[in-house]
Amino acid sequence: MKQLPLARVLAELSSSTGVTFDQARTMPASIYNSEELQEHEVERLFSREWICVGRGAEILNPGDYLTFDIVNHPVLVVRQDDASVQAFSNVCVHRSAKLVDGCGSARRFVCPYHAWTYALDGRLTATRFMQETPEFRNDEHRLQRLKTEIWQGFIYVTLNESATPVAQRLSGLASVIGSYQIANYRHAFSVDEIWPANWKCFVENFMDAYHLFKVHAETFGKSGHYEDLTRMHDGEEHYTYHLVDGHETDPSGAAHPANDWLDATLRRTTVLACVFPSHTIQLQPDMLWYVTVQPAGTDHFRMRWSVSVPEEILASLSDPQSHIEELREFLSAVNAEDHSVVQRVFMGLRSGANVAGPMSWLERNVYRFDQYLARQLND
Repeated sequence: MKQLPLARVLAELSSSTGVTFDQARTMPASIYNSEELQEHEVERLFSREWICVGRGAEILNPGDYLTFDIVNHPVLVVRQDDASVQAFSNVCVHRSAKLVDGCGSARRFVCPYHAWTYALDGRLTATRFMQETPEFRNDEHRLQRLKTEIWQGFIYVTLNESATPVAQRLSGLASVIGSYQIANYRHAFSVDEIWPANWKCFVENFMDAYHLFKVHAETFGKSGHYEDLTRMHDGEEHYTYHLVDGHETDPSGAAHPANDWLDATLRRTTVLACVFPSHTIQLQPDMLWYVTVQPAGTDHFRMRWSVSVPEEILASLSDPQSHIEELREFLSAVNAEDHSVVQRVFMGLRSGANVAGPMSWLERNVYRFDQYLARQLND
């Protein structure tokens, strides 16, 4: 597909989003295919914004760690001895080797190249054969600390030291989801995948309340239609969300009887939210499913999706692991349905045959995400 100059692409983005919602149409194909725009997104979005890298429940004990790449920047997140959580650049300060992969527990991190060794707090504590190097001192070197915050149990990291606090940005969303007490949900599992589409196609699809009856007919749709039970909300500058109330006959999505903190108005309500740019959340009284995505080119993106379950539900089950595996199987099927349609959307956007179609009222959150892109990328 012909590449347009960045200025032209940004102008198209502003034009397509600078209208009221009743006039809104889908974004032009250039927004998903421009290589220059993706470089601009890396610089303006992923290198400046807060990125969700995991949950505190994944690293409960001192020394527990997880890794994540913010675009091409390797990140190491470690539970400290004082129970705080700190992120570092996952790169040795000697010759820049990546220190560790995956997740686990450690008392120190040893570089696989020259065995430089770091404490949990990033201090350089051991350097083999460096004693002969004039004026070298371990205490003058340490891993680069990255700005880290925990909000509602989610771990956010930013490469931008000037970023305003997460809690300040998301105070309005906290008032929506705070009653669920999701910081206490137990982490069940995480899955890493690569999908063949532009990352924005996924975010828009996740926040699209219009596709459930068709795309998810064999999963969520088996419980019936939810359009009349969906309440759209704009959110604010850094997030958008909608609420979906469950049917009384739904086999899932309801608070457990032992849950005595959710009031009657929320006991069957699901919150679907997007914390911009790339953290999507499906929060139910009986489950938390969240996804965080990163671009890997204009035509691929990396995703990590994770599931957590309230403690009171797992405590009531004779075989909690079977319940977790059932969730894994079900949500894998949901993801497979989305994978197919997201790929098809991107195929259409690559073809040059797409048109800017009108938006349904159930796509209001998509419109809000698109407006966010225009604000941040044209700033």
